[in-house]
Amino acid sequence: MDMDVAAYDRELSFDQVATCLLSRIPVVVDFNWWSHSVCGCDLVELDRSLELYDVNRWGIRIWNSWRDSWGTAGMGVLAGNKARPDGASVPRVTMG
Repeated sequence: MDMDVAAYDRELSFDQVATCLLSRIPVVVDFNWWSHSVCGCDLVELDRSLELYDVNRWGIRIWNSWRDSWGTAGMGVLAGNKARPDGASVPRVTMG
C-alpha cells in the first residue's frame, strides 16, 4: 500500500474486501450505482440456481443505514455486479 496517497484516494479491491469479510472484519463499501455507502458484514455463497451465479459466486451481506424498514431488519444481500464495490475502507481500532 502506498502510504503517501491520501486516505480518501485509497480503494480496496473486491479480493481485499472478501478477505476482510472472511476474517470477520466489517468493511464500509461504496456503490456508485446506488449513490450510497453501507456496512459489508460477511460473504454469502449464492444459490447455484440463481442466474447471477455465473457472474459471481459470492454476494455481500450488508447492513443498511435505513434501519429496519429496509430488507430484513436492515440487512440484505447484494449479488452479481451489484456486489462489486466502487470503493471500500476498513475502520480499525488501535491501542496506544
